[in-house]
Amino acid sequence: MKTVYLIGLEAQEGLAGILERNSLSRVEERSSADILIYKGALEEVLANLNQGDRARKIIPYDAFLMNQGAQPLDLNGQQSLRKWSFDEEDIRGVSEKIDEMIDGLDSGEHFGDLARYMKLNAIELTQNALIHKRMAGKSGKVDLEIFETSMFYNLCVSDPFGALGGADILNKLSRVCSEKTYETKESGAGLGLYMVLNASDWVIFKLKSEKQTQVCCIINKYKRLKQFKSKSPALFIYEE
Repeated sequence: MKTVYLIGLEAQEGLAGILERNSLSRVEERSSADILIYKGALEEVLANLNQGDRARKIIPYDAFLMNQGAQPLDLNGQQSLRKWSFDEEDIRGVSEKIDEMIDGLDSGEHFGDLARYMKLNAIELTQNALIHKRMAGKSGKVDLEIFETSMFYNLCVSDPFGALGGADILNKLSRVCSEKTYETKESGAGLGLYMVLNASDWVIFKLKSEKQTQVCCIINKYKRLKQFKSKSPALFIYEE
């Protein structure tokens, strides 16, 4: 049975029933929980993570209620819009190609700046993967694919390097939120990952050590920027 720790939540109507139906058990110690369900500021949740914490799912309460459990969005039926593979491009080359891929996605279905946030996510994740490739002397291409449903866009970046681990991701995010300082590291200090998380509704990591990393960033088609700014992101990390 998976365990759940609640953050910023008192007894909420309907929550106990959802936990029971999904074979989830509430615990009083965060370090022993598989899943964190939070209400409030994600920054505070991340700032208080400890290295011993085992949770790999951090879910806002509203999303937990909407999905009636701790599962990510159902991505069945999404349509692939565009795909591109990057190899040796520099920062400018990556940025120009991503601009070309995403510029045509503007429409009346969502607020005007949504494409800009998608570009920021795509550039950050693609460039990070290419930087690791150069530093580690790896071979292989970084793939960027954009999917769409009537409700959201899903931007996925995949690489064959498998450099990220779940604990490392959470440690980087926790450092950024707790220390609130910029740390210069060639391998990344976590600020970029935190920006990606804040610019998404759902971020899903699928990690295969030394084999593959896939990061999917899902953004709902909000009508107004204010709705986008007030969202609470969810984070899922799957490791093999």
